[in-house]
Amino acid sequence: MNAELEVVLPDESPDMPPQRLADLAVRAEALGYQRVYLPDHVLPPGAYGPDRYGGVYEPLVALSYIAARTSTIELGTSVLVVPLRDPFVLAKQVATLDRLSGERFALGVGVGWDRAEFAALRSDFTDRGARTDEAIRLLRHLCHGEGPFEGRYYGYEAGCSSRVPCGGCRSWWAG
Repeated sequence: MNAELEVVLPDESPDMPPQRLADLAVRAEALGYQRVYLPDHVLPPGAYGPDRYGGVYEPLVALSYIAARTSTIELGTSVLVVPLRDPFVLAKQVATLDRLSGERFALGVGVGWDRAEFAALRSDFTDRGARTDEAIRLLRHLCHGEGPFEGRYYGYEAGCSSRVPCGGCRSWWAG
């Protein structure tokens, strides 16, 4: 049995330059790690530090930078809080990152758990599960470029979503 090594990169210090994140990913790749991840929280309720969750850098943008500095290691979000993001923009970001990375990206998604973060963003905490489910359906729909979509929370009648194909982007779900 071969163990696959994975690491969540340290992203909690505002003093850490972004080059350090990429350097760590390059080193992990050289050491034979399979995957690197970055965490996501849009607006944590306090200063970043060892006792604070989330990450200083926006994970999809930072992973694009890491993708440009690496060639084989897989990239992912440890858990991206989907109901705090616009699913139309997210679909385009994910498809672009997957394409730019050579189909090395995996989207880890979750519904979020911190009421304070949702309140700070004026986002309803109680329906976050339903919004996440629908956003995932919309992401898949947009990825395949399948015409109109109508849901309870999101929808569109016209538009082209197939300009950036989704390639082999994988996703996994967490709570």
